[in-house]
Amino acid sequence: MLFRSHALRIKLIAQAAQESTGQCVMPNVISESQFGRKYYKGPNLQNTPKIVRHAALGTCHEYDIESSVFAWKYSLFKEICREENENVPMPATLEYLDYKRAKRRQLARIVFDSDEDGYVDIIKEAITAIGFGAPARATGFVARGKYDPSALNTIITARTRLDKFLADPWIQEFVQEQKSINTIIIEKASLEGMNKHFKTIPEMMDRAGRLRANSVVSYLYQQTERNILEYLMQACEDSEKIGRAHV
Repeated sequence: MLFRSHALRIKLIAQAAQESTGQCVMPNVISESQFGRKYYKGPNLQNTPKIVRHAALGTCHEYDIESSVFAWKYSLFKEICREENENVPMPATLEYLDYKRAKRRQLARIVFDSDEDGYVDIIKEAITAIGFGAPARATGFVARGKYDPSALNTIITARTRLDKFLADPWIQEFVQEQKSINTIIIEKASLEGMNKHFKTIPEMMDRAGRLRANSVVSYLYQQTERNILEYLMQACEDSEKIGRAHV
């Protein structure tokens, strides 16, 4: 039913566009975030389930970066290590890069007693949140009289399930590795004098006026992602470009 409602919405918008402009298209209005990523505002194919998006686009090529967040972080981390003549192993991160689908399904079975796609997607979202610096805790905190749940608790909402997730030995090792990688990347950015620029972006500051570590990592990643996609768009200048999924 969910897929049907998305498909019907796209069809009605395209039909309305055809009646007014003569072209059966779905208009896309781009909105750019402070971090550099571009989104489409309103109804769009970017936030539509993949099965519906593919049906709407028809025959075309789709380019994706495998495990892009963690591939970028690990690559940058190794580059920094080479500059410092260091060799720091990150086995849990490498395992995820090499066997991400199997790892997600394994964790889904541990946490949810099922490896159905919906549960695997939740595990993927939780792992991605850890990569951007989400605290590995089940409890939230009270701020100004209001309780804010932990970032992971908004993804894995059942406390018993989240406890299973956080208790997994691989997750615990992965969390520590990601903390180390984030710290090194942030220190590198600071040494390159980027903090002054970061502080001009309100979304990157907490209430005490300090830089948010997860926001710094997110900003650096999205800037790299944007550069890659802009390059691809330029390389495909002679082809018909339909849309962007993650710029």
